[in-house]
Amino acid sequence: ADIMMSQEALISMKPTMNVCVGSQSGAYFRVVAGIMAPGNNSVNMVAMTTAGTGDSLAMLANGTCDAAFVQGDGYWNYVEANKGSALPFERVFSPYKEAVHLVCNEDGPKNIGALTGSNKVYFPSGSGAAETWKNFTGESDKYKQVNTVFNDPSMKVASYEEALLKVTGDKNACAV
Repeated sequence: ADIMMSQEALISMKPTMNVCVGSQSGAYFRVVAGIMAPGNNSVNMVAMTTAGTGDSLAMLANGTCDAAFVQGDGYWNYVEANKGSALPFERVFSPYKEAVHLVCNEDGPKNIGALTGSNKVYFPSGSGAAETWKNFTGESDKYKQVNTVFNDPSMKVASYEEALLKVTGDKNACAV
């Protein structure tokens, strides 16, 4: 005699691993939901969307997620902010290096060094870009003068897509 089980029954027998990934339109979501989860025969991987690196680390720390893809600078910012306390998670590996991208209106600044206090740089609060911007302001006071959600709450955007839309109509606007 053979015992047969449906795919649903087999899936229900596997442990679930919730992985914080940032936005549904981001690369981390696509890696987990599109590559890692479908081919995984031992664990049900669930891509959990978050507001970005900061939010993913908070959800990892409070146990909502079992693992998280986060920007390296966000991890180090978390370590710095929690000096002396035992981290509730462990850094396992860095799968690839990331680059910072600055997208500006075609009539606006041509590079990050050209930003001034008259410019606006949009990014979602709690995102990896927000973590990176914190590092820029730590490196140079010049970047503290640039208008962002950190010094102008009215610049809050919910997504990277919304940030990019802000760039199209304003020659002083950029998105990270």
